[in-house]
Amino acid sequence: MSCATPQQPRSSNTTCIIIGAVAGCGCLLLIGLAIAIQLGVLGGLWFMQQQTVTNEVTPAPSEVFGGETPGLRDEPPAGGELQATPSREAALDWATRRAPGWVREVDDYSEDWAWVRLVMGPPQSEWTTWLEIEWDASAGDYRLLDEGPIGYDGGDASAEGPGPTEAGAVQAALDAIEQPTWVTRIQERSEDWRRVTVWAGPPQSEWVYEITVEWDDDLQAYVPQQTSEVPYP
Repeated sequence: MSCATPQQPRSSNTTCIIIGAVAGCGCLLLIGLAIAIQLGVLGGLWFMQQQTVTNEVTPAPSEVFGGETPGLRDEPPAGGELQATPSREAALDWATRRAPGWVREVDDYSEDWAWVRLVMGPPQSEWTTWLEIEWDASAGDYRLLDEGPIGYDGGDASAEGPGPTEAGAVQAALDAIEQPTWVTRIQERSEDWRRVTVWAGPPQSEWVYEITVEWDDDLQAYVPQQTSEVPYP
């Protein structure tokens, strides 16, 4: 009677299989973890790069709104602080805007500068024009009241007294060309004002006429002698 030979237990093979499976799973986990880490790092770098580009392209709020943040701009001062007031400087500024390039000066004014009389003329010349201006509070600026050539205020030229005078010569010259509001300049004259040559032209324009007047003792007035266009080169 033969006895059966006992078989070796197979637990060792099973153990090896289990260890191998576990080791394989661990390797896969490690590989997956490494891939995940690498993707995370790359994703983080990409996100940081895009954020940097976005910050460089997008202007700051102060650049968009001209250095001011909406809602924080200073409120304008009250209307009274913006209102101009009558003054010598305001009167001269008004005259400059009316006749750019002309010289001007204050001839007379009221105590509060609400009324001002100015004299004006082209550069390197005598005063040719007078103006009276009045302050307009509603406009915050002066407005013109009246104007005329120097030496003729629109009234009787004999106010300076009998005999030949500058005012009488200017009035006679303007009457000769029928332009009482044109500006004038004394171009030539005798020492006693008996013979005067006057240039006349529209305000803020070139001279147009040259008028020569002469005093007549019998008439006690100036008489036009010659009228011609101003000679230009």
